[in-house]
Amino acid sequence: MKAICALVLALSISGLEARQNQPAPQPGLVLHGGTQEVLLDFVVRDKHQKLVKDLRPEDIQIFEDGVPQKLRSFAFRDGRTSPNAPSSRAGRSNDALRQINLVTLVFEGMSPLSRRAAVERAHDFLKAETGPNTWMAVYSLRYQLSVQQPYTTDLALLQKAVDHAGTGAYQQFAKENLKIVEQMNSLQAYRFAAQVFQPVASGSAEDRGPQNDAALAIAEVGTQRPDGTVGAAVEQLLLKTLFRQEGTRSIDALRTLIREQARQPGRKTILLFTEGLVIPPGQPELLDSVIAEANRANVSFYTVDTRGLTTVSNLRLSQATSVAIDDAEQGNGPGFRPVPGGPAVYQTDLQANARHLAEGTGGFSMDNSNDLRRPLERVMEDVRSHYEATYAPSAENFDGHFRKLEVKLAVAGLRVQSRAGYYALPLVDGATIAPYEMAALKAMNLAPAPHAFPYTAATLRFGTDPGGVNCRIVFAVPGSSLQFENDSATRSFRIHLSVLGLVKDDRGQIVAKVADDLPFRGPAEKQASFAQGKVTLTLPVHLPPGRYQLQTAVIDREADLASVKKSVLMVPGSSVTGPGVSDIVWVRSVKPGETPDPGNPLNSPQGGITPELEPMLARTDPAIFYFVAYPGGNALDKPEARIAVARDGKVLTANRLTAPELDENGAYPYSATLPIMALEPGQYELIVTVKQGAGQTAREALFEVR
Repeated sequence: MKAICALVLALSISGLEARQNQPAPQPGLVLHGGTQEVLLDFVVRDKHQKLVKDLRPEDIQIFEDGVPQKLRSFAFRDGRTSPNAPSSRAGRSNDALRQINLVTLVFEGMSPLSRRAAVERAHDFLKAETGPNTWMAVYSLRYQLSVQQPYTTDLALLQKAVDHAGTGAYQQFAKENLKIVEQMNSLQAYRFAAQVFQPVASGSAEDRGPQNDAALAIAEVGTQRPDGTVGAAVEQLLLKTLFRQEGTRSIDALRTLIREQARQPGRKTILLFTEGLVIPPGQPELLDSVIAEANRANVSFYTVDTRGLTTVSNLRLSQATSVAIDDAEQGNGPGFRPVPGGPAVYQTDLQANARHLAEGTGGFSMDNSNDLRRPLERVMEDVRSHYEATYAPSAENFDGHFRKLEVKLAVAGLRVQSRAGYYALPLVDGATIAPYEMAALKAMNLAPAPHAFPYTAATLRFGTDPGGVNCRIVFAVPGSSLQFENDSATRSFRIHLSVLGLVKDDRGQIVAKVADDLPFRGPAEKQASFAQGKVTLTLPVHLPPGRYQLQTAVIDREADLASVKKSVLMVPGSSVTGPGVSDIVWVRSVKPGETPDPGNPLNSPQGGITPELEPMLARTDPAIFYFVAYPGGNALDKPEARIAVARDGKVLTANRLTAPELDENGAYPYSATLPIMALEPGQYELIVTVKQGAGQTAREALFEVR
């Protein structure tokens, strides 16, 4: 009893708050810094679906991208050993912790009929023999993820929690989705058979709603057009918004659960009761990110389609939904037929999404059946009994490439159930891959590299410290090359960009990563001027001196397009003969009044600086530039800075700059305006020379006068 209490306390997740003093996790696909090792668990069954338990190390071979790997360890876990409860105390056996099995039952939002089916199947699952080292919990997922029962071995508590999770109100997404589907059908926006929507659960009370009521639907959208085309367009937008909101909510909740599971030792299994998994339109990489994160954390998903056997065609429903969302994306009229194989991938087959989640994480899906007792027994068999192998990948280049995993057996006629693979990206400062980074990684791996729109990426180098150089990687995307989405209801526009930058050493190894996701909304009257400007993102990175390759990707999320670039990045060491001087930064704009940030070298005394990477200067406009001088440790006098403008190696003009006041970082931030009114159109060079004591340092930057 004491051991049970200890484990309940150790594994209780209340409100998904971060816990202190957790035991060290034993993730399934971990990419540590330094020595890399992959822990892979898998299940083997014969043609009669019976577990195979007597394989030896010489009977298996693990392949990574088709290359055989050398095993470091191999073991069969039979669920018979009863280890002590997890603890944060030192000296606990890692092998004992790996024997622990955590099973989480998650009830997603469903119709009342599906909830009743989910409760029955969950009770069937709890009847299976669990073994002495299996602990289970119950969660519900409606608009947020909440715990119904923390981890326990008390079946009575689990049965009660299952009953409680099954009494939730009808999930709003299913209800609103159905209403939109029926209204679009009643508006007769889709007249060909393949694009007629069907209700999710035909014949239930929840299915009945407004039918063939075009007048009511048209009135709801405030139009008198008799053909209902405006009404259909509004419903398309509503459906797209609904999928985006619900899909984001579900993905975020699942990732939260996975991250909490990653903190726990042992093998983790999630049994997801759902009517299908919703993915936001045009963002299939979100599902891939969940799979990748689950594989890192040794979490396997098993999905249960609680609708059971249904006459509804998931494929036809998915096709119709995709057409409706595509119409909303492109502003097309009713009856528009998208080009097959076009760039937009909406993943509106909710059952297929759930199946992909399960199979990608080493589990399986249970759908299109009203009798799931045997598959549910198989789930518990997988939990109790599975193989576990570790190996050090022979490929040491962790460059963001997806590595496909395959387990081959020397014995014929057996079936392996394992994970699909992982992205070979090391944990940088403990950070895992964010969802929006997945699309950028895929774009970087395409051959030839995509160049759908222009952008500029460059690195600005600032001060040094004993560990390296503080840099800023800057992305600049012309507004004219982006797709703007308009919202007439709010009289606004929106754009959505994602960026990723990978810094690789001379071996192609990733040494640093920067990334950001920028959804932006603005008033409609500002759209024209915004399209004439640039979207600029500035991301910090700290690098030791050396030569690197910078690989960048920019994704236009609204257009579902990508562009990729590669460049050389040189990071010089600190000067031994003169003061340190940053790169010269051309200033596109200054935002006064920003909160001072001593850690951001682009936060000048005048305000936050937006860099200009391609200085095309008009003679009538001010040409502002900025740099920072870092005096030597023993220097007492202010530095002397001079500037010169040269063309074709000939100095045309020179001037001296007044030194600013020393800032709180012990540096001198210079900001000045270059007189260019007398310069003829053409390309020039700005030379900055900073002298202090007996040493001096020079920096150069090119600019063009229009």
